[in-house]
Amino acid sequence: MLLLPRQSAVTPTTSLQVDETGGNVSSTSVMVNLEVSDVSISGDDSELESDWETGKKGRKFKLRGQPASKRVKVVDSASASAHKTTSIVRRKKDVSVFLSMPLDVICAIFLELTIKDLIALTRTSKSMRDTLLEKHATIIWKTVRENSSVPEPPHDFSEQRWASFLFGGTQCQCCGAPNIRTVEFFLRRRLCTKCKKDNYVVESRFARMFPHQEKAVLDLIPFTDVGGWAHGHASSSRFFWREDIEKMIQRWDELKSKSRSVKGKQQLQDFCEQRKKFVATVLQEGKNYIEWRERSSKEHSNDIHERKKARYEAICQRFRDLGYEDCDIREIEYEKSVAVTNELTDRGWTRIRPSLEQVIIKARDSRLDFELRRRRAERFYTFKKVFDAHALTVLPPLWLQYPHWQEVANFPEIIEIIDSPDNVIVNAHSFAPAMAELPSLIAKWLEDKRAALKKQLVAANMDDASTMTPTSMIDVDVLNLATSVFKCAGEGCMQTPLYAETWSDPLFGWTDAASHMCSGRTSSLWNFSPLTVAYTGIPSYIKAVIVPFRDASVVAAKLVRLVGLDPSRVTIVDMDRSGYYFLCSGCPLVHNRRQKAYPWRAAVAHAVSHKHSATTSWQALTPTQALCVQVPENPNNQRMCWSCNHCSVHIHAWASFSDVRCHVVSEHNIQNPREPTDLFCCRRVHLSKLPLPYWSRPRPIAAGSFPRPIVACPRPLVARPRPLVACPRPLVVHNDRDIRCQHCRHTNPRLFNLNGVKNHLKDKHGIGSPQPTTDYIHI
Repeated sequence: MLLLPRQSAVTPTTSLQVDETGGNVSSTSVMVNLEVSDVSISGDDSELESDWETGKKGRKFKLRGQPASKRVKVVDSASASAHKTTSIVRRKKDVSVFLSMPLDVICAIFLELTIKDLIALTRTSKSMRDTLLEKHATIIWKTVRENSSVPEPPHDFSEQRWASFLFGGTQCQCCGAPNIRTVEFFLRRRLCTKCKKDNYVVESRFARMFPHQEKAVLDLIPFTDVGGWAHGHASSSRFFWREDIEKMIQRWDELKSKSRSVKGKQQLQDFCEQRKKFVATVLQEGKNYIEWRERSSKEHSNDIHERKKARYEAICQRFRDLGYEDCDIREIEYEKSVAVTNELTDRGWTRIRPSLEQVIIKARDSRLDFELRRRRAERFYTFKKVFDAHALTVLPPLWLQYPHWQEVANFPEIIEIIDSPDNVIVNAHSFAPAMAELPSLIAKWLEDKRAALKKQLVAANMDDASTMTPTSMIDVDVLNLATSVFKCAGEGCMQTPLYAETWSDPLFGWTDAASHMCSGRTSSLWNFSPLTVAYTGIPSYIKAVIVPFRDASVVAAKLVRLVGLDPSRVTIVDMDRSGYYFLCSGCPLVHNRRQKAYPWRAAVAHAVSHKHSATTSWQALTPTQALCVQVPENPNNQRMCWSCNHCSVHIHAWASFSDVRCHVVSEHNIQNPREPTDLFCCRRVHLSKLPLPYWSRPRPIAAGSFPRPIVACPRPLVARPRPLVACPRPLVVHNDRDIRCQHCRHTNPRLFNLNGVKNHLKDKHGIGSPQPTTDYIHI
């Protein structure tokens, strides 16, 4: 008789792994540590043999693999020694050796195994299978199951059958499909999705599939609430296995045929009650098994997480001992060789260290590079604030000729401070010595730029520039000549010939060339924090590349000669003050008799943008014909592009013409401010660059009407040099408009004369009798 060790002598250490891929339960490792202090076998050796040699029906049988009695072979010692030296005979592994061990040792070994190990032993040999499937071996299966925290089997399952059902394989019990990890505890089957779809019968379709059958049959069959198309989600419907229905119908018909007698009715009634109790028991057990599966799956996931965490911490500790920092070691957390459950050994560490160390080194280099970028970005921000503060001490005309602040930051005196070592603290005071020398550095930069432009003009050897004699060049600066036209060849600049069809704006002389900046004086990315700039990198600016514009210079020289002036002496200021207008013969008439009259700047830009050839003829308008040109009011007066020319208060906050005029009057006590002496416009585009409507003959002026003087305003204009939409009559610009409406001064800073402001107040605001100071004011 087999006696198991006492409970006090057994110290189980269980680790159950449940693989839940689709709901299957599997036990992969169950470790049971036994301290066998008292294992006794009742009876003598003959009883021990009878325990393992007795079959299911009590018949004696011989253990498989037991060696038979053989005659001893006599071999001399010399041949035996020679045989041993020449070859080694290896014995094949035989399970019979294991079964010949004492029963208490075999029992202790079985108790150390897992359920899967016991199932695997039953498949090794027939003798082992018969041994483990014996009735008296049930206690071994039960003990191993309890140590593995597996619930008790159903009331109609044996321990061996329950173990085989849970851990005996993942094949579908219907079609044999592999990798079926979901067990249907309500139906007591392991089924694939295809078999579920083919063999499930939903309760609502029972009458259609089994006509002339009573629906009460379904109450006697176990069912599940998860359909074949539900992907594991429960529903309110009942799904039955087709084979169960067919067998139950057959049994129902047999009992129904015997129900005519009293005994038959009683048998049918007892059968129904018994089956209903069975179904209720199956459903209750199925719920318990599902809860166990979910609980075991969670425990298994936690166990895997803990083992992975322990391995990760062990690897991190080894890298800490090598001198690496935690912020760099964290990069290996999700590497394949780290995120496993195996315990770290010295051999495994030697194998995985080279690849993981490369990841850590890469992360360290990336971190150091990021810290360097952030440190440089912070120092760039510091210099930008210092440079902006310095701008408040510079007058606007000179400020527009300053280089971009990032270009100034790359001056050797500045970049040396920005690239200081890490242990050096850089703040605003660190730039004080360099900022003291900044005016001289920028002056030298402007002189170098001016000399480079002069050198380019001489090297270009343009046709019109070649007419200049050394004597004329002494009297007039070559960069201020009307024929000194430049363009920007910087990549990405809106002034390049790539955009000539939509925006062609040549640079006239030193003023335009010095103040030109392709990407503006500020970058929107610098409005973010240094951390953002560290991630995206220090924003680059488009550096202007100013080169002579040969085609534009040829057209400018042609226009200068057309009005009878000398291209080698006429400056840009002379051409702006002359007020000449030109007609292009290459452009057709617009609306019957109207043409476009171009000031000389607009004529040059028009010829370049429309790719007119050098042979295109131009006509200069006479002073009488110039009266037919419509000159609009300067639109820059209403734009935020004006600044005071006596202080730098408007450099970072440009204002409108009227606001700056009030500032000059109130702060500098100049009653009649003028441009550009007192007022300065930051826009480079002048009104003289716009093509203006021109009528071939002037229209008659009505009798009694006031004269309409033409006022040409040389102030800069914000709009692009595109043709304006002409009015049917010439536009009149009055010099007596010095009245502003008090009701719309913030939204519409328009100026009126006395009659105009009265009409405006009556039509716009419904005021028939306006009062001075209250409704309108003189400025």
